[in-house]
Parts: sequence; C-alpha cells; structure tokens
Amino acid sequence: MRRRLLAALLALAAIAPANASRAATVVADEDAFVRLNGSFLVIGNDLIERFWTLGGETVSVTTHKGAFTGGWSSDTQFGTGAPDLWRIRAWSASRRPAGGVELRMRMAGARPYEIERIARVLPGVSAVRMETIVHAGPAPVVLPGYTLESLSNPLSAPAARAINFSGGADWRPAYDYRRDTVGPQFDANAEWLETADGGLGLLMQRRNYLSSRMQWSGHRARATVDLSHDKAYLGPFEEIRPEGGHPPAAPARTRTVEPFRPLALEPVIVAMGTGPDDLTWQAHRMLMSDVAPYPRTINFNTDRVRGAPFELGARDGVGLPQFNQLWPVAKAMGVETFVLDDGWQLYNGDWLEPDAARWPNGLEEPRDILEANGMRLGLWMAPGSFHPHSNAWKADPEATCLPVGAGTAAYNAASPNTGSNAAGIGVWDFNAPLAGELRRYRDKLASEIATLRATLRPTEFKFDFLVWLDCAFGTMYEQRDAFFDEIAALSGTFPGTGFGMDETNDYRSFPYESILYGPTWFQNGNPSQDAVLHNVWTMAPYVPGFTIGQAATIRPGDPAAVIDEKMAAALTYHMTFWTDIRELAGATAVTDRVRVWTDFAKQHRMTNGFAYPLLSDPLGRASWSGMQPWDAETHKGMALLFRFDSPNATQTVSLRGLSASTTYRLTDVTPTEASFVVGEFSGADLMDGIPVTIAQTRGVRVLTIDPA
Repeated sequence: MRRRLLAALLALAAIAPANASRAATVVADEDAFVRLNGSFLVIGNDLIERFWTLGGETVSVTTHKGAFTGGWSSDTQFGTGAPDLWRIRAWSASRRPAGGVELRMRMAGARPYEIERIARVLPGVSAVRMETIVHAGPAPVVLPGYTLESLSNPLSAPAARAINFSGGADWRPAYDYRRDTVGPQFDANAEWLETADGGLGLLMQRRNYLSSRMQWSGHRARATVDLSHDKAYLGPFEEIRPEGGHPPAAPARTRTVEPFRPLALEPVIVAMGTGPDDLTWQAHRMLMSDVAPYPRTINFNTDRVRGAPFELGARDGVGLPQFNQLWPVAKAMGVETFVLDDGWQLYNGDWLEPDAARWPNGLEEPRDILEANGMRLGLWMAPGSFHPHSNAWKADPEATCLPVGAGTAAYNAASPNTGSNAAGIGVWDFNAPLAGELRRYRDKLASEIATLRATLRPTEFKFDFLVWLDCAFGTMYEQRDAFFDEIAALSGTFPGTGFGMDETNDYRSFPYESILYGPTWFQNGNPSQDAVLHNVWTMAPYVPGFTIGQAATIRPGDPAAVIDEKMAAALTYHMTFWTDIRELAGATAVTDRVRVWTDFAKQHRMTNGFAYPLLSDPLGRASWSGMQPWDAETHKGMALLFRFDSPNATQTVSLRGLSASTTYRLTDVTPTEASFVVGEFSGADLMDGIPVTIAQTRGVRVLTIDPA
C-alpha cells in the first residue's frame, strides 16, 4: 500500500504545476501558498512543494519543481523504530506576520500521544521548515529518541556528507571545529546533511550534542535524536571522551513529555537545490527566518584590560577612570558597541548591583557618555552562575542546581578570588521555585535582564558561564529549554538587541540554536589573522560570519600592511577589538587606518553574511585564500582575497554561485586605495576562474560583484 501511494504522490508531484489552478488556495503570500488539492494538502511556492495525504495513512512528498527527479518521500516517521502510521485529524493554515505561510497538522496514530507537524514555506525559497510538537495525554510519555525528518528517494542514490560543527574553541585541538562524514552510508553526529549532487539538504536546529544524528543509507536521509549517546556535558569533557565511550553502567537518557504539556522539538530545514552552492543558499535563507534581527555592530570588549586596583582573578580591571581612557580610542576606531566584560557587577548573580567601587554613579554614567558619542553599551553576564558571596544567592539559596551546582559553589567558596571563581561558578537551577514567591529562578532572571535592557539600553548581552546540568527541577535538556524560552521571549520584547553566547569553554548550543538570538563568542586569546579567517572559512557557507564573534587584535606598532590584513579578515565575522586599546591612544596613524576599514564595514554589512569559502584554507598562511559574501537573490556580492605568504603574486580565483549567463562587473574597492573597475565578465567565466594579482605578500584585495 505504501509503495502504491508513494507512486501516486510522485505522479501528482510531476503534474501538480499544471493542475495548480484546480486546487483551492487556502492562504498565500506572494508565490508561497497552502492549497487543498482534492485529498492532498499542499504547501509550496514556485520552487518547492510538499504534499500530505488526507484520510488514511499519511505520506508526504517533497519536490523541487525546477528540476523534478521523482521527489523525496517522507514516512512522517517520529519514533526511532519502524515507520509510524500517522493520520491527519485536524489542520489549519495561516500567513505569517514575518512573511511566508504556515501549515499546522495534528496527527494521531497507534502511539499513546499525538504529534503536531508545522510546515513553513517562504516566497522564493526552495526549502520547507518542519517542526514537531509532542502532545501527551493523561499519562507522561518517555522518549528515548525521536526522528525529526525522514526522506527517501528510490530513484536516486548519490553519496552524502554530514557535518558536525563545534564551538568551544579553547578546548579544540589544532583548530578542529568541523568534522565531515562522507560516504554511501553513515550514522554520524552532525547538524547538517547534504547529498553529493546538492539536491537535498537537512539542517537540524539543534545543539551539537552527540545525540544529534544525521543518517544516510544510500537513498534515505534522516535527522534523528538518539538520547542514548548523551551522558553529561561538562566543558571539554564532551570532546575528549570518544564516541560511545560512556561508562557501561550509566543509564541511557530519555526525555519525558508531561501530561497535557506540549513539548516542542527541534526544527529541521529541508532544502532542495540545483547544486551544492544553491542548496546552502536556500537553507540559509530559511534559517534567517528564525534569526532575530539583532544588530551587526563593531564591538570593543574590556576583557583584556587589566591592572590595579580593580582586576581580580578573571575579572577585568575596568572602572570609571579606565573607561574614560578607553572610550575616546574606541570612538576613534569606529566602535559601535562598547561591551563591559566580567567585572562590572558586584558578583555573579547580582545583576542589578553594579560594583560601586568601579562605578560610583552607576552604569548610567558610562551609558550616557557612550550614547553621546555615537556608541551603545553592551554587557557581559553569567546568567546561569552565582558567587557564594553574592546577595542573589544569599536571598535564594534554594535555587541552586543540586547536586552539582552546590559542589561548584563549595569549591568557589574555598577559593573565592582566583580565576573564574572571582566572578562565581555556582550553578543555578533555572526551574527551581523561589521560596515565598510564585515564580521560578528563570522568571527572576528574565525580569532582571529586562530591567537592565530597559534602563541601560545595551544593544548586546554576552552570556558566559553557561553549562546545562541535571538539577533537582529538570534535566540538562529542561534546563536548556527553560533558558532559551526566556531568551526567545526577551528577544521578541526587545528587537534589535543581541543575546549572544560565549561558547569557548562549554558546549552549550552551537551552532543552530545559539546564533538565533545573538553572535556566539567563538574563540578567546589573540589568534592570528589566518586562524580567525580559518574559523570563518571552515564554517562557511553553513554558518554566517556575523554570528561568529572573534577578536580583531590591533597593536600600536602594526605597519599598514598588517593592519590591512587584520582588518580585511575582521570584515568576515562579528568584529570585536579585544586588547587594551589604551595603548593606541595617540597612535593616530594606526587608529586612522583602522577607521578606514570600520567605515567600510559599516557601508558593506554583507561582508560578514552568507559567504562561500574560496581557494585554500588560510591556516598556515602558505597559500592564497578568500571569502565570497554573496546574495543570490540580487546577484550581488564581494570577493575578499588574501595573498598571505604565498610566493605567487597572481592567482586564478574561481567565484561560486553565480548565474552563468549573467554579465557581472567587478570593481576593486579595497578601502585604502582608489577604486577602479576591473572589468566585465560572464558568470561562466568568473566561475571558471580569472587571474587576480596582489603585488606584495600580506596584501589584500576587496572586489565588488554586481550585475553589469
């Protein structure tokens, strides 16, 4: 029966465009629509469609309308075993306020719960975003794992690639932040899967836990969660233990859906493309529909400003006197957001109590100075941590995460002023009820963040010291859910505010959860230009550059060529000046040259957006490298090219993702030189490659790509 129904659906998929006028359109937005076509529900646009059967067993087919090859069928599988037999018992469709259309289907089957499947399609995007919500009845539901998406195509069986992305760069050896699995079959820890022909891609918006799995069998692609792979996640210990190397006696993890309390699972983006470059662009466009509109600012962070009288352990050395030395330099460099790192607060947990010794007039004083000089405040926070000396913990000790958080607090109390202990490493239980109050710790935290946002008007929060643990009032999964539920609500209340994660010391939510609300802080220290560019080059085009926070390290003795190389690399990511910039006071030749680049960055925000990596991996500086920011919708982009220490002054550069038949004009806009038109070329010629010359080692070239 399943094969006959699939054959019928494939036939319908092939003729659906011709019969579209016979279907009843339920809702539409530009070319995106939901239609009722006889016994089929259809959501789609001019590029992609997905069909579900109404009545009887539910089977769906997803087709790429521009290059139909039989489509991809879905078994609407949810469990981890054999395919489930779900039936649609209710559905609704709506137009999304932010654009696109949405189809919601309530499904029932043989299992003692129901699921809700939510499909989203945007105008002109060849992707469908799918989300599953589990609805338990009167009894709790225990899930050892679940399938988020399962697609098969018996007519085509290319090889596939799965990619696992890792944050926490402090703990990673040899800049190993991406792991690829390629082959005809695999079951891999990954958040992305793509077929070799670029026809199908799956993007799982889930953290990089070992339980996040992408499976490929030669014709079936599955995005699954197998909780048996998860035990505990404590900073570097996630990565130093081998896959499957858990203690044999450790029980397998599960997730429990409480009675009558829906559990929303992680979304999956199903993208279809005409090739690998088109596929990643389509997935990116759908991903951006979930990314909050946080600002892409140029930042300065005080973490590396040290010295008496304020420095203590990991806490910086900045108070009002130091701030008054720093902000004029930041302004001269073109900084837009001035982030006060660990140290502005009295202790971790005391977020409404700035350290009075550092800020005798409160943080309103630096806020006003910054705003009067064209900058905005940013604040570091450790929302999941407390210091045992803090007033917050003394008021609500019952909100400690038991048992682990009590242990870290005891260790903290024994050495209160060293390293990270000086800030505070006790751990809160986000779901813990507060004594004598009708709210939980998460509610208190959200209220305090909202107060800070309303009174101090920061454009960015940088959240640190977060680690998801099992606590008395929820597992590590439920702790994560509680935190992100509050951040999602705050992001909606305060649009234009970034809620970023520092993921250098723990494995929290990278990549496709944390980047939704703010830039992740990817790497501490002062990495070289080839290293920071390597990080972006490696993540591209799957993780946009503006979500990857890294240092731009400028020194007073840097010659012009070094500044240019550093700043050109910084164009590709969330640029943050990270050193004690007081040493640049009076070094106007340096700050003026930096300002040329930051002014350019403000005029060309796309430089750290979606981009293709070009040429060779820059790590090691031996060869040319580059990045190609690109907008396939407008056919506009840029090429940022680096010679590094290559002995070759001329390099053939092949661009990506262009229209072969379109004529493009290339203009050299390297900001420290006069601009000039390089020439006009067909897209085919540019993708085949053209010669580019950079006369000096360490030299850079910045080109714009526009339709002629």
